[in-house]
Amino acid sequence: MSQYPQGPQQYGPPGYYYPPQPPPRKSSAPLILLVIAIFVVVVGVSAGVLVAIGRTAGDTPVAAATKTGTPTKTVDTTAEPEETEAPRGGTQRLGRTIELHGIQDTTVVRVMATRVIAGARPANQYITPKSGYQYIAVELLLKNVGEDLYNDAPTNSGKLIDADGQQYSATYAEVHDGVALNGLVTISSGDSRKGVLVFEVPRRTKLTRFQFVLNSGYGKDQGVWSIPG
Repeated sequence: MSQYPQGPQQYGPPGYYYPPQPPPRKSSAPLILLVIAIFVVVVGVSAGVLVAIGRTAGDTPVAAATKTGTPTKTVDTTAEPEETEAPRGGTQRLGRTIELHGIQDTTVVRVMATRVIAGARPANQYITPKSGYQYIAVELLLKNVGEDLYNDAPTNSGKLIDADGQQYSATYAEVHDGVALNGLVTISSGDSRKGVLVFEVPRRTKLTRFQFVLNSGYGKDQGVWSIPG
């Protein structure tokens, strides 16, 4: 056996040899698997992002949408003329309607005390509050929902009550803050009247409620509205 490595094998005439063998090809399978794995990861992440965006859009509160949309409208409850259902008698806050019955069961009026105006300005320069007193105006909305024609004197039906339980009757003064419901009112069924009752009350008096009873105070129900302090 020769001690030297054999050179390229000859073929054909002397001096011709077989060409050297090319290196073995590397398999492309690992690269393909790597590309597939990266593709799967990218698709999974994209799907997760889309799901998260969808959930966020679905959970967005309405208030957030109004920032760029139409602003919400604030409703003044005292401006509502009436309610679909009104309790019979009892105590309510200002701006709520109370259904009152008169002496006759067929006399039914829905009354709303909408606001109380302290320091109401006199409309007649010759009729003003006496020294140490002021005018308090209570705005009312009366709607006849009964069968009878409603004839009444609202100035006899309304009273203001203070924290000591003292009551004040309405006066015939007129103010700039509304049309006074002085004298008699006559309201047909389905019709309504709006105006103010005027009271002359000592200054610094803490008023707590306003009460109203139909038929000059002789009706069957009493409506009471609490006055905020």
